[in-house]
Amino acid sequence: MGGSIVPLFVTVLCSTTCALAQDMTPQPGDVKAEADNFSPYAGREFPTRVLWGDTHLHTAVSVDAGTMCRLGQEDALRFARGQEVTTTHGLKVKLSRPLDFLVVTDHAEMY
Repeated sequence: MGGSIVPLFVTVLCSTTCALAQDMTPQPGDVKAEADNFSPYAGREFPTRVLWGDTHLHTAVSVDAGTMCRLGQEDALRFARGQEVTTTHGLKVKLSRPLDFLVVTDHAEMY
């Protein structure tokens, strides 16, 4: 019985020590911030226009997409421009608004 109390005592002692070490509540005045400790206004020299598009599209040219997708590059461009295209399954689809950009990322040499 005495051998099973020692591991229990060590576990309780370690847990209590860890809990006490975590109790670091800052008091008012402990943390002093400088008045200019912030990022200044960045100005308006950065782009503010949001563009919507697709940056990774495979067509039937790529082997991985070609196994399930039969739409070609021209179909992808027409779809991105907001025109109606017919999917591999025969459904007619059209975007509610055209994309601002499209990146066709077909694999080279069918890999």
